[in-house]
Amino acid sequence: MTRYLLPLAFLAAACGPRADAPRPADPAAAPATDSLGAARDLLFWKPDQQPPSYRHMDRIFAARPFRKGAAVYPLPKSGRALPPVTYQLAGRTLPLDSFLVRNHVAGFLVIQDGKILDERYLQGNDERSHWMSFSVGKSVVSTLVGAALADGSIKSLDDPVTTYLPALKGSAYEGVTVRHLLSMSSGIKYNEAYLNRDADINTVVECMAGRTPGCIEKAAAGWPREAPAGARFNYNTAETHLLGLVVQAATRKPLADYFSDTIWAPFGMESDGYWLLESDNGQEFGGGGCNMTLRDWGRFGLFILNGGMAGGKQVLPKSWVRDASTPHIPATGYGKLEPGLAMGYGYLWWLYPPAGKGAVPNVDRAFAAEGVFGQSIHIDPKLKLVVVTWSTWPVPGTAELEAESTAFMSGLSGALEAAGH
Repeated sequence: MTRYLLPLAFLAAACGPRADAPRPADPAAAPATDSLGAARDLLFWKPDQQPPSYRHMDRIFAARPFRKGAAVYPLPKSGRALPPVTYQLAGRTLPLDSFLVRNHVAGFLVIQDGKILDERYLQGNDERSHWMSFSVGKSVVSTLVGAALADGSIKSLDDPVTTYLPALKGSAYEGVTVRHLLSMSSGIKYNEAYLNRDADINTVVECMAGRTPGCIEKAAAGWPREAPAGARFNYNTAETHLLGLVVQAATRKPLADYFSDTIWAPFGMESDGYWLLESDNGQEFGGGGCNMTLRDWGRFGLFILNGGMAGGKQVLPKSWVRDASTPHIPATGYGKLEPGLAMGYGYLWWLYPPAGKGAVPNVDRAFAAEGVFGQSIHIDPKLKLVVVTWSTWPVPGTAELEAESTAFMSGLSGALEAAGH
């Protein structure tokens, strides 16, 4: 998830007292069409449009389901209660409830040792609600690359992207590998400034809004190179869409079907989910278009926490989770990588310092799938912890909101450790 930093005056307005105002409730039933945001305004929806729209993205964009299987992975309630959680922010000690309000949280799930410690639904959501992943879906695509590597569909992460996507031959993507896309180091000139209508990310949104087949790949083929492949980090949502195309070409299956066949059904997800498409009956939007229930977001986190086992089968290479949660290129000069925020980027996962006493660097590192407007799956291997957060931040992301989320996760981990969890 890129961090588009806004002018300080705007940040003060966005993160001040008005940001604490509660959102209007919205029923989980299908809303009136006029309450939904327009597709091309995805990154500019108003606060009253966000909850119903995030809950019903298949009414705004084309979509394809990924199907559950016959068995359901158990997710029982823990016999223990979540201990009191506080976190430090600007010299103040704030409780969990403040985090939920200040960050416009719409869903919150804490799983430890495979059991639910806390589960909350806000802004009209309930256990049946599906919610938009935004860039949390990038980590799903990364995981499917791992699955395709394990089953031999992708031969090597060092394969040229053009091996799978011949339409990119002759473009600046010549010499870019699958590994470069996984680590956001293609060297392609690209602008992810969400609130700039002329930025490349909004070209991607326009492609989806127009439901134009092949539009994103065609746009990518025209982008120039500004650095050697593998030389530097530059966050690029369109390139995760290209990775989805790579997986589809390698496996000869639509991305949603491959997800269902390899992970979703075998692991035992409780509900069907759906993936937004670039066009009607077209390619899944690999940049972040997954939609699923809160508990199934949590189950996906458990799939990763447990090393990629589904249905008694090792779906991912045994080293994949460790490799995906290890930095492969310095992600410097980037908005999110400030003191107190993320320490780096792996294979489409954000990396954080290890939490708790006695945590071992490079062994107990926490990591997260993150999406704009405050979506996340936070995974802490040392504490056997998965935390899912749905939110409706008023802007795609700011340093203040990011810092508060990081502080809260630190406070949550500390409370669990202090309670002996």
